[in-house]
Amino acid sequence: MGETIEKRLSDLGVTIPAAAAPAANYVPYCRTGNLLFTAGQLPLKDGKLQASGLL
Repeated sequence: MGETIEKRLSDLGVTIPAAAAPAANYVPYCRTGNLLFTAGQLPLKDGKLQASGLL
């Protein structure tokens, strides 16, 4: 088991892009204990929207 998350993702060929800059006056995420809340994040890749629709 001793692998790191980064190593496992790298072995699988998964890359996590950097978070986009906020488009308004808010923080993109907030950590509370072991929870991470996100807000206003869009599925962008190379500056283009990758998915749209209703959730």
